Amino acid sequence: CVVHTDCANTGSFVCGNELLNRIHRATVWSQRSNLMGYPMDCPQRDERLGWFGDAMVSMEEAQFNFDMPVFYNHWLNGVRLNQNGTNGDISIVSPRPYIPDEPDPTWSSAYLVMTWQYYVHYGDREFLSQQFDAMKRYVDYLGTQASNHILPKYWIGDWGTIVEGWKEGEPVSVSTAFYYYDARIVAKAARVLGRAAEAKEYDTLAKQIRASFNRRFFDPHKKEYEQGTQFSNAFPLFLGLVDPADEPAVLENILHDIERRQWHFNVGVLGAKYLIEALTDHGQSAAAYTLATQTGYPSWAHLLEGGRTTLSEFWDLHGSHNHVMLGSIDGWLYRNLAGIQTDEQHPGFEHFFIKPFVPQSLSFVKAKIQTVRGPITVSWVNTNGIFELNVSVPANSSATIHVPAKSRKNVQSQPALRSERFENGAAVYNVGSGAYLFRVLAE
Repeated sequence: CVVHTDCANTGSFVCGNELLNRIHRATVWSQRSNLMGYPMDCPQRDERLGWFGDAMVSMEEAQFNFDMPVFYNHWLNGVRLNQNGTNGDISIVSPRPYIPDEPDPTWSSAYLVMTWQYYVHYGDREFLSQQFDAMKRYVDYLGTQASNHILPKYWIGDWGTIVEGWKEGEPVSVSTAFYYYDARIVAKAARVLGRAAEAKEYDTLAKQIRASFNRRFFDPHKKEYEQGTQFSNAFPLFLGLVDPADEPAVLENILHDIERRQWHFNVGVLGAKYLIEALTDHGQSAAAYTLATQTGYPSWAHLLEGGRTTLSEFWDLHGSHNHVMLGSIDGWLYRNLAGIQTDEQHPGFEHFFIKPFVPQSLSFVKAKIQTVRGPITVSWVNTNGIFELNVSVPANSSATIHVPAKSRKNVQSQPALRSERFENGAAVYNVGSGAYLFRVLAE
């Protein structure tokens, strides 16, 4: 008997790689199993808690796969109402009374990250306004815990990592990185809400944290953060904490570490999401795809060995066999293989991007999501030297579509359109609502 909160399945994804299809199906099953009025960690043991970190890394795939606005509105409002009334701290699970002896910004920051993601995905400005003061109070609380903008070591860190000798709370830098992340989110929310003075205040704070973070954790000779693990380097890269001049070297250190492990990752729950994000954001989608489709231990393929249909808690298959937190990769499938990407400047899919990554070994992708403005569908086929991309844009939306090609002249479209420009190996088109077909002919 399948029991879960009545969040309709509103997304679909299928592609020419059956392993990725299995990962997608297992993520959907694991997510559905853990929708019980709040985002649970697991449904089968006597824990069943709304751990913030688990919910944060899986939120993107949940928004693609299910009808989630009422669910997240209810839960995040509960988090806000449960904020410590004295100092502004936020717990690490909800629903549950505030736990004063277990603070950790690595998990509590999920409240800010998820609130901003909710706003971007659904375009609900009123919801953002409702949460703003609590978000600001939390960042101010972190300021009282920091010394020269550096937070101390807490107890979670990159949970479930397979870094040798890892201790709870490591890498130590992750808490300060989230402090920076939180300050940036508050600044962006303030701008959306027309609170210019607060936007400037928290932008300034973010810059101060960034400077302190790099002084404390970056080795300018080795071009790495802390011990140079994949996650300790990838998270600053993802957040924009790395000086632009050092980004190539930090990225190269990450790739070198992956390569020396025979193209396997070495991360936990946070790293499973943010390593993939950092690689993709810095032009290494091919490396991210290799990790997503890798076999053996550790890998998503390993999580599904033995015909498993839900995801395990840990890479080595210990613990729970129905946790969704390692399913963060499913959001990447929608956002990078199908290419459906939100636009922070035009939330709620008023405008969005279609930027598919097309691996040579992948023959097709089909995806559909239901947005607040209607359905977005994307499908592409890459066979016999011809690439075809079909995109459907809902009413009252516009999209910028990046069509992978060797040059603009190779691209045909129906209806006939003229590309705006050619950049990063793609012809770029700006379109309104409607259905579009692009065909890229081999030279």
